[in-house]
Amino acid sequence: MKIANLVFALILPLFLLSCQSAPPSSDELISGQSGADAVLKTDTVDLVSVFVKAGGCDRIEQIDTAVLHSEPRTGEKGHVWSKEQWVVAGCSKSFPFLVTYSEDGGTGPFIKIAQRGRAGELDRSKVDAAEKAALQEAESAFKSENYPKALALLRPLAERGNPRAQNGLAIMYARGMGVSRNLDQAFKWHQESALQGYALAQFFLGLMYADGQAVPRNAARGASWLRVAAAQGLSVAQFNLGAMYAKGEGVAKDSRQAAEWYRKAAEQGYALAQHNLALLYLSGEGVTQNHAEAFWWEKEAAELGDVNAQFGLGILYARGHDGLPSDYGEAYKWIARAAEQGYPLYFEFEPGWTLGNYVERPNQYTLEFMREGDDIDNWKELLAIQVLPPFWGGASVEDALEKLKAVREQTCPGGTTWNVIDRDVKSILYEWQARPCRGKSEQHQIARIIVAKDKTFMLHYAQKTYQMPDEPRDRWIRKLQDAG
Repeated sequence: MKIANLVFALILPLFLLSCQSAPPSSDELISGQSGADAVLKTDTVDLVSVFVKAGGCDRIEQIDTAVLHSEPRTGEKGHVWSKEQWVVAGCSKSFPFLVTYSEDGGTGPFIKIAQRGRAGELDRSKVDAAEKAALQEAESAFKSENYPKALALLRPLAERGNPRAQNGLAIMYARGMGVSRNLDQAFKWHQESALQGYALAQFFLGLMYADGQAVPRNAARGASWLRVAAAQGLSVAQFNLGAMYAKGEGVAKDSRQAAEWYRKAAEQGYALAQHNLALLYLSGEGVTQNHAEAFWWEKEAAELGDVNAQFGLGILYARGHDGLPSDYGEAYKWIARAAEQGYPLYFEFEPGWTLGNYVERPNQYTLEFMREGDDIDNWKELLAIQVLPPFWGGASVEDALEKLKAVREQTCPGGTTWNVIDRDVKSILYEWQARPCRGKSEQHQIARIIVAKDKTFMLHYAQKTYQMPDEPRDRWIRKLQDAG
């Protein structure tokens, strides 16, 4: 397929460009490779700026360049010595150009600028029905996991320049679908597609640069490609660009920019962005703190199935929000839904439980569940999940257990019997039994401490009896062993 949407071409000898005014510093705008020297780059920037202004943008923010073809200069008239792709970013838009440098045989080089179509849009008048049908058939084969067929259909389309096929072929190489995994080929085809303005390929190319896949890691260039894709409205690119601003990876850390890009993706229904935007509204980073906005975005993300947002929404209901009282019924619904999907840890609730109490302290909180119909101040069975700071109590799970024993000894000296049931490097399962002490009822508790990367979890189930019957004891041992 030919270059999509060829708008116009301009050929000028170098000496005619002196009437153009150069930007303050073209070197600061340009990233990537080019066969042009500094003067020729400046003149090229002058030319593309005319096209960009004609497209309704008076500000160039960044230019990403790549050499498509390069030969030694011969001085022979008409000889093409460099053909390059320039992708200009400005005004939240991207403007791809094909730049060709050739000799005029005496005066100097010619510059030829051809503006390409944006957003990977194909000139359908130039794409025959057979090619469109082949692309649809390839996508159908891919979805049905018939990868050899999809590969056979996509390759000739990609080689003819179809950007959608090029991106699909790149994905197959990246994942080893129907072909041996080859990140170099994935990068090549993502780049071919991205240089034609196909937003999804620009996104993948940005990730490859940011992660150092097939090329040396270059977070700044990764962010540049993500920005180009994000400017075209690709929500996943907007979200990832926001995350890079939030972390300061490839760009200067900027919470306002993070919030802006999260919002663009969130408004398109991208759940991860909605959740992250909710967190910014809770903390006041990059936006004015607003708990009502935080709740609204968290609920949007939770209803779309984001497990982090589901748990977060449960916590907001437990706390109460925007001056409203706590709603433990709604809190339990969302917390249980998240836990059953493994967040913040996997736990499957049995029917008949509900949230009875939520206690929050600096860097930690406790969720206490009781049987429906019970009173939290007079429970018969109690299930609790505590989320604590990392390495709570010490460097190991044994240290955490010793801290618990010390706290219990202060409460009821000599009144508690401990038994370790099971342990591994990151968790310990134990039980304790206590007689009545200082106004507290006798109690038998089965519990597990789990040490994760960034927090410590404690799960415990208790009955107000000194010796729990064998059936519930064995059942809850299995349930806590399965949690995590």
